[in-house]
Amino acid sequence: AASPSSSVRIYERDNFAPKGASIQISSSGWRSLGELDDSAGLTHSLQRTGVPVTKITVVPWRDDAASVRPFSLQAALLRFVLKAAAFFFRVVLRRPISNIHLWHDVRTVLAEHAEKVYGEGAGRSHAPLLRPNSSLADMRALAGEEHDSSVPPNARFELTMEDADTGARRKVYAACVLACDGVRSRARSLLPHEPDILLAEGKSVWRGVSPNFSVGGAGTFYRGVAQNCSA
Repeated sequence: AASPSSSVRIYERDNFAPKGASIQISSSGWRSLGELDDSAGLTHSLQRTGVPVTKITVVPWRDDAASVRPFSLQAALLRFVLKAAAFFFRVVLRRPISNIHLWHDVRTVLAEHAEKVYGEGAGRSHAPLLRPNSSLADMRALAGEEHDSSVPPNARFELTMEDADTGARRKVYAACVLACDGVRSRARSLLPHEPDILLAEGKSVWRGVSPNFSVGGAGTFYRGVAQNCSA
């Protein structure tokens, strides 16, 4: 947690508009969220954004022969396990297999919580906590600038942020930087001795939610054998 005298800023690359991607929060993730100040009902607010998954199906990517995998004992066993798991959760435990969350709903709840803890609502600062449309243009570790009056005494990093709309740049100084910008991290690419891409597998992982289309609680995976892909 930040000290009462510290200042926190959150820079978001996009304009904080809704996105279609969705996520699953693991049991470890829920425990971590519970460790945060939950007096504001953070976990309850996040749980309300969940959409239940009551069954899982695997279907061909396309309706052609090349997309259909020949019969195999392994595939048949997988289908049996999925059906058995769905039955166990639905009939015995009387709860869904899992819950998925629209990522934008999750980050909106987290942003509101952060504003209460670190923003104007907490009396820390009159400046906005969340700054959308901000792209990281450059970042460097400070060394030997202690005598520069324009640099805060506790600053360890200098960041150059660029406004996505106007292109205007501004320098930001920080004692601690938390980069949460994915496997193709811009922050990591600017650091020495770090790979630009964390998982260089040539693969893309994406989940989506259709807010106006009901799938009856089914989680569907599309498998393409000839295309060597799945979704």
